[in-house]
Amino acid sequence: MKCSSIILLIAIQAGISNQFKCGVPQQSTIHLIVNGFNALKGRWPWHVAIYHKNHPLTAYVCGGTLISSTHILTAAHCVINPRTGYQIPSKSILMEAGAYDLNQDFQGRQRHSVKAVYKMANYTRTSPKYDVAILELDSEVEFNQYVQPACVYSRKDLTGKVGTVVGWGITETNEVSSVLKEAELPVVDTLTCLTSNRYVFGPTLEKGMFCAGYVDGTSVCNGDSGGGIFFNINGAWHVGGIVSYKQVREGNTALCRTDGYAVFTKLYDYLQWISTVTGVNLIGVKGRKMPDGDKCEPKSANAPKIGTNAFPRNCGIYSPSRIIFGRTAKVFEFPWMAILLYKNKNLHCVGTLINKRYVLTSALCVQPSFP
Repeated sequence: MKCSSIILLIAIQAGISNQFKCGVPQQSTIHLIVNGFNALKGRWPWHVAIYHKNHPLTAYVCGGTLISSTHILTAAHCVINPRTGYQIPSKSILMEAGAYDLNQDFQGRQRHSVKAVYKMANYTRTSPKYDVAILELDSEVEFNQYVQPACVYSRKDLTGKVGTVVGWGITETNEVSSVLKEAELPVVDTLTCLTSNRYVFGPTLEKGMFCAGYVDGTSVCNGDSGGGIFFNINGAWHVGGIVSYKQVREGNTALCRTDGYAVFTKLYDYLQWISTVTGVNLIGVKGRKMPDGDKCEPKSANAPKIGTNAFPRNCGIYSPSRIIFGRTAKVFEFPWMAILLYKNKNLHCVGTLINKRYVLTSALCVQPSFP
């Protein structure tokens, strides 16, 4: 994406050692990603697509993050009509979970109408402050391999952490990507963000916001608004912020600039409000915020709950696609894979090379009656 799909990594030279290392491809050079890449289908099952209904058309406008079976986090500006400044009626908003390619039908996609829209009372479209909203669905989503909730990050300091953003935003070709993209962005401290462009960030950057990205073009862009930035904590993905705004291009206020940092709404400052609206327990005992954000459910069966919903179990866990829904591997990406051929020349099994002479495989593959 460029904007939301560019990831810049440092080139690494990997010399070939005389001794092999298990699990490490033995290549002299690792070709690294410069432009963003397509996300795997099902890798981000909590990221949803938000549509506005403007009969007879229905248009994609923003991303969002599923945090329970009926609640989605997004940006407040995603539920505001940009022409009138009024909040869009809930009946005019649709949500799709399990979407991957917006231009193709997929049996895992679930479309739901919105029952209610919640945003901070002091949010105004003239300021990026309080840019957070919650959509309540009129029916529960069905959790499966492609639709799951994310955890909500409850730690205060994100500076220095690297998060992942996903979305269907504008790419480096200035076109909206129909396929879900992903990119890694580092969170920078407020001073670094301010000094990078005081004209843009000085009047707008306040408490409850943080900056992430690079100054060389790696960032988010149009169409990525409302989506989350996710952090992996002890094997579970937590949403720590919501894509809010970015500087526009000179001479083209309709598109974002391809350089400079992006600003995110910091969810830590809204945990109490999110808990009150959704009933999801994010704040722990006596109003204290959960200390580490590494658990998706209450720490004990007796832990207090706000409202009727406990924090969703197994939130933020990516259930990888099985091979039947897998992707094509790159040439030499898995050089330890071995093919087991039989006298009839048919392929029925594979194995894993663990040294120069031995291959691990299933016992079933070497039974006399097999294949």
